[in-house]
Amino acid sequence: MKMPVAARMFLLLLVAGIQTSCLTSSADADDGQCASQPVCNRVYVIRGAAGWWPMLHKMEERLRRAGYEPDVYHFCQVNDAVDNLIERRRCGTEVGPVRIIGYSLGAHGAYNMAMQVKPYGICVDRLLLIECFSYPTITSNVRCCLNIYETRRTDGWNIFRGTPVLRESCDTQLVNLNVATNPRWKNVRSCNHFTMADNARVQNTVVHLLSCDCVWRHRSEPGCDHP
Repeated sequence: MKMPVAARMFLLLLVAGIQTSCLTSSADADDGQCASQPVCNRVYVIRGAAGWWPMLHKMEERLRRAGYEPDVYHFCQVNDAVDNLIERRRCGTEVGPVRIIGYSLGAHGAYNMAMQVKPYGICVDRLLLIECFSYPTITSNVRCCLNIYETRRTDGWNIFRGTPVLRESCDTQLVNLNVATNPRWKNVRSCNHFTMADNARVQNTVVHLLSCDCVWRHRSEPGCDHP
């Protein structure tokens, strides 16, 4: 199978950016964070490989307009995000629901972040994934998970695809939204893996569902990975 032009361009950007992206610390890294005032509206946002998410600034604008404080990380900084989350909760400088958004490789990172905080008794209220490619099983400490993706003929290229996710526990409210088969989302089908997270409807839906429970009432019940 011939690699799509967009995929080849992405790989070039990946090679150019991967060496520097992991050296960049989060803009919100907390030294002495126990002295800070509690934050109740933080949203952890995980970018794709080499920081890929061209219109991330639009997502950040939407989050801020909705009253949230985005805390953005590269995929290779997920462990930093985990450490910050655990320390902030320990110190009491972060309160309220834990909310995580991830796109592409960053969606896998967001799932991994939720998995890493589970042993600390931390519940993730919202895990919102865009084009997660790795068929992960969402851990039982996640209350609600929305996974927006699209199946395509190019799904043979693993990291350039979107896949459904499973859940470890039936207590997790999970919605797998495949825009390729959902007639209400047919206008999003012009997107591809590299542009899905930049789509205005996708971004607005993700921001809206950080606090709204409306989608869960209309979910189809996926099977659990474990009974």
